[in-house]
Amino acid sequence: MPIKRTTFTRRRKAVANVVQPSTSSHVVTAAGLQIRALRIKLGLTVQELAAQANVSTAMVSKIENGYVEASVGCLENLARALNVPITELFAQLYEEHDCTYARAADAPKDVIIPGYQSQRLGHTVLGRLRAEFNLITLTERVINFDLLGRTGANFIYMLAGHVLFRCGSQTFLLAKGDSLLLNLTDLHGPEEIIAPPVAFLSVCAFLLG
Repeated sequence: MPIKRTTFTRRRKAVANVVQPSTSSHVVTAAGLQIRALRIKLGLTVQELAAQANVSTAMVSKIENGYVEASVGCLENLARALNVPITELFAQLYEEHDCTYARAADAPKDVIIPGYQSQRLGHTVLGRLRAEFNLITLTERVINFDLLGRTGANFIYMLAGHVLFRCGSQTFLLAKGDSLLLNLTDLHGPEEIIAPPVAFLSVCAFLLG
């Protein structure tokens, strides 16, 4: 029995409908992630966004996951539904982000005074805001107060030991798992080690200039 030509035709049609990934994957991925973020920010489901943009739900899902490169008209409809200019859909392409990786063996260690060690884990700058991340280790009784006079905050998270920590006119007994958030303009620092060794993470954020 000869093979029916209709069978071959149907198979070719099914293959033609398979969505192929776009070659400009970086742009497609960035736009899809931004659309998803904006949709979630507005509290919309995929179905609700699709309805407002007059786009199929399947298409919105494919765009968000970076499977297809949407047409300009489709993006305009999505931007209008999200109440943003179309350029906002590509905002991530023009933003610079820092990612810092530091191996433990290579991290610089600065011994300020005997018994006090500061290990710089990294820092980042966002506009005028600078954030510094340090691991502080205390091995013996030490008094080290800071009065930086900067506009910002210092977050401390205890990793080990017990220490009496001064913040302005107050003192706090900090143990593993405790945290302290303080103003950089206040006199602050470890006043007395109760149970050495003491280790805590210090995150300092302040304005430049």
